[in-house]
Parts: sequence; C-alpha cells; structure tokens
Amino acid sequence: MPLLSAALGLCAMLSMAALQLGLSPRLCWTCFALALGANAILGFALFAVDKRLAQSGAERRIPERVLLYCAAFGAWPGAWLAAHRLRHKTSKRSFIWRFRLALLVNLLAWGLLAALLLTALKR
Repeated sequence: MPLLSAALGLCAMLSMAALQLGLSPRLCWTCFALALGANAILGFALFAVDKRLAQSGAERRIPERVLLYCAAFGAWPGAWLAAHRLRHKTSKRSFIWRFRLALLVNLLAWGLLAALLLTALKR
C-alpha cells in the first residue's frame, strides 16, 4: 500500500511539473486532482479496514508504519477524515504525533515543489 500511495503522490507531483514543460494546463490539473483524490480515498480505505480489523479482534492488522507512510505520501486527507469519522487512532498520542509529522513531511514536499516551479516560471 505505501508503494501505491507513493506512486499516486508522484503522479500528482509530476502533473504539476508537467505544467513547466508546456503540457495542457487542463490535463495537468485533471491528473493532479485525480491522483490526489485517489490517494485520499486510499488513506480513508486503509483506516476503515484497520478499524474493522480492530473491532473484530483480528490478530493481523495494518501496521502503523504503513498508515504513516501512506499519509506522508499524500493520503493524509482521507486518513485524517477516516480517523475522525470512525474514531480510529484518535486517542493514541504516539500515533497522532507521528501522523502530524507525516503530514508535515508531505506539506513540506509540496512547498518545495511549488517553490521550484515558481522559480522556474520566473526565468
């Protein structure tokens, strides 16, 4: 799952970089929105499945590191929504701090990409 999330995050970033190459802005924004949306749905689904497994008492659940990697690669909007909607992982302090760190990593990556694109556009 982290690889799928990473691939979706990379697709979103590449679609923004493609604007620099002169590709159709409409196509780039469409790809960007689809990649981000799919990644958010993946994040929501992972949290929902993990919640269901936790409720059923299953021995094997989705490891926290998988949830956190996916959040860092851009699945955090759906993961955050699922966590609060389903009340999953919201009382576990250690997870909350690591989730916030993953969110920060993702936002910093987007900020860096935006800065690079803006610098390139000014040239």
